[in-house]
Amino acid sequence: QMSFKHCARSSFIPGTEASPMSAKQIHDIMLGYRNRFARPDEAVNIELALDFCTSEKNASYQIVTRAEFDAIPNSSRSEALWDGVTRTIYIPDDLEQKVGIHRMRYTIAHEIAHMILDHKPPALVYGRGTPSRREDIPIYRDPEWQADKGASFLLMTIAGTKAKGLVSASEISENFNVSEESAGYFLSDARRISRRA
Repeated sequence: QMSFKHCARSSFIPGTEASPMSAKQIHDIMLGYRNRFARPDEAVNIELALDFCTSEKNASYQIVTRAEFDAIPNSSRSEALWDGVTRTIYIPDDLEQKVGIHRMRYTIAHEIAHMILDHKPPALVYGRGTPSRREDIPIYRDPEWQADKGASFLLMTIAGTKAKGLVSASEISENFNVSEESAGYFLSDARRISRRA
């Protein structure tokens, strides 16, 4: 029986600030990792992504039972957790059953992005101070916004959509094994990034 009281902390209390980052900066960082374990036009093998990225970042991941996950402080708000103190991603073993394959892949990619972008828990950022309210934080400093962008760019690539001539959210969804909703957000980000390039 594992005890999390001494190791896992809430990954993010809403209101924690991250270093400022643009979608383009996040895109470039995530693509740098992705290109080393997947082709641009293929759906990422999420287990391989976990192995590769945690190894690169000198971190780890644990697949835990639902009871163990629920025992982690503040886990009730999360589908999985990155703990920036112990440098561990915690994933409940029933995640796919609870949320489906697309959401499971996205959730794990989201936690990988927290890790790659070096998001720290509030205790390290603020000492004992109170984090600001999430709505008071500029979006480019919001770790959840950053991790959502990071997940998207880990799972899908602009080069892959161009190589295969994928133009609709449904085509991108099918090719990269993501939800149509995720593919739609990716498409609008990809257009903005491509215009600036």
